[in-house]
Amino acid sequence: SARAQLWYNKGQVFHSGTAVVMRVEGSFMNDSSALSDHNGKIVIDSSFYNQTSSIQMGSGEYDIYGDWVNSAHFIRDTSYVHLQGLSQYIRGDSATKFYNLATQGGGRKIMQVNASVTNVLSLNNLELATEQDTMFIENPGVNAILASTVFGAEGFVSTSDTGCLVRKTNSTGTYYYPFGSIIGTGHFRPVNITPNSSAINYYGLSFQNKKPDQDKYYVANKDSDVCKVNPLFYHTINRSFGTSSCDIAIGYVIANDGRFTEIGNWLGSKKKWDNTKNGVGVKINNYQAVNRSAWNNFTNKPYALLNFKPIIDSLEGPNLLCKLTSENYLAVTDNQTSYIYSWSATGVNFVGDS
Repeated sequence: SARAQLWYNKGQVFHSGTAVVMRVEGSFMNDSSALSDHNGKIVIDSSFYNQTSSIQMGSGEYDIYGDWVNSAHFIRDTSYVHLQGLSQYIRGDSATKFYNLATQGGGRKIMQVNASVTNVLSLNNLELATEQDTMFIENPGVNAILASTVFGAEGFVSTSDTGCLVRKTNSTGTYYYPFGSIIGTGHFRPVNITPNSSAINYYGLSFQNKKPDQDKYYVANKDSDVCKVNPLFYHTINRSFGTSSCDIAIGYVIANDGRFTEIGNWLGSKKKWDNTKNGVGVKINNYQAVNRSAWNNFTNKPYALLNFKPIIDSLEGPNLLCKLTSENYLAVTDNQTSYIYSWSATGVNFVGDS
């Protein structure tokens, strides 16, 4: 074991075995064409810097309490990076390709440069904020993202504007996108993507925790069969590689958002929300969700929850305007089961199912 206030490797070759335990009571810096190959455990009280050198992470563990700063050649090997501090940043001049990355300790972990994970991203119950950048999950396994699913204490990824979470897929399993945000009114609104083939695809999604109107996706601009578009938030969904269709499920909370039966897509050419149709109610862990199966048109990226206007086949009632009794009935008959109907009339009390 060893202790130091600053680890500064300037142009030397450093190798540690699996039994080595180090604690740096300050920062770790690799510089000037130095080469580090670490296979033990190192605890860094401040920041990790890889400057103008090459670092081979080996199979080592890195517990970091400051920022992760990579501006040079980084070889991930089978290492595990634990971000243990508060309000930590992933930054530098080079995109880091982590093997395993875990958000731990507390606070937000904020990206200021693109990054990727080739094995497992463990969010626990914390936030990874991509901001304007992209996190790529290169492991096509459905469990490549691990996060708490405890209601109100979920681990999540947040995105801003152009920020994105991209997952590689190669199966027909369900790929979890645990999206949330603490900006403004905090929301956790997950998405599931289930590819319809085992071909390789890359699906990139974001969660925009703001009114669609703020980005000129006006909820009042909607197709004639659309009744209401969720005005609270929206997602973007893109397939950057591959040709497979997929099932899309978007989660929500009825008590906060209202009840929805469909997923809508913003048509850029027509500047309005259109109904993707054939929505089915499902669950994503503790959240109600709407699922649209076999979707394969990724021309337009914005997606929002919506309701469309039901088609009423018949409206029947026994002389309602003339016969004032306590047992008059209205009935709607169609082949849909997911609607909630709201009845209103002057001077009438409605009792029973609606």
